[in-house]
Amino acid sequence: MKRYLFILLCLMALPAFAADVSTVGGVSDASISTVMGVSGASVSTVVGINYDDGDDEGACVSPLILEAHMENDDSVLAGTPAGCGPSGKTTWTKNGSISYSSTQASDGTYSLYRNGSGQNATIPTDATTSSGQITFDLWFVSEADWETIAMFPIDDDNYIGIIHSDTNYNLYAEYKGSTTSVNTFGNQIACASGEWVTVTLKWRTGADPYLSITVGGTTQLSYTSLPSIVGWTGTLRIGNTSTNASVYYVDNLKVYNAWQ
Repeated sequence: MKRYLFILLCLMALPAFAADVSTVGGVSDASISTVMGVSGASVSTVVGINYDDGDDEGACVSPLILEAHMENDDSVLAGTPAGCGPSGKTTWTKNGSISYSSTQASDGTYSLYRNGSGQNATIPTDATTSSGQITFDLWFVSEADWETIAMFPIDDDNYIGIIHSDTNYNLYAEYKGSTTSVNTFGNQIACASGEWVTVTLKWRTGADPYLSITVGGTTQLSYTSLPSIVGWTGTLRIGNTSTNASVYYVDNLKVYNAWQ
């Protein structure tokens, strides 16, 4: 990062008397831009009008690795509010007739709308199996039996996800690797319908609790150590591939590479 303001103020504080700014500090016949190492830069640029913080446009600030507001565009960088993500991992792939809708939105104008079987959207992420978190706003319209709402899927035996069971819009967390499952199935949380509810899934391998799900103001935890997941890719999927057809909206999604 180019932190010039402090250096400039120090130079200006020296007793320059009648000397030109370019000679302050003993640098004769050099412009202030040369002293600072930026050829052609004016004092206004040094002070910060064209300040460059070195960050890539659209990049998230760690531990946040993905932010999506579903603003009627497959790019998470588009719309207001705009999201963020790593280069090459900022575009949703929509499958079936999943779409964006302005009927409900927890922020901005649109949300992701799933209203039929086999509808889902996927996006690559830098999420890891060792520690992470996904948070999003969910609006249930109607429910069907047994389907995933949000998941990092590899196959039937390896995944991390939030799963809807059979009644009362119940949700639970599951972390499954090599046929061994750690989950909160025995303590499912009823999710309200017809209103926005914030849902959060957390996981970590280094300390207990190892798995957590929060729906609205209710949290359930698992203190069972997590298994190894085989074939991890980090791809996130919203929606299901099955014929079950719960109807819901998802908005304001964030993924972290740490338990927050």
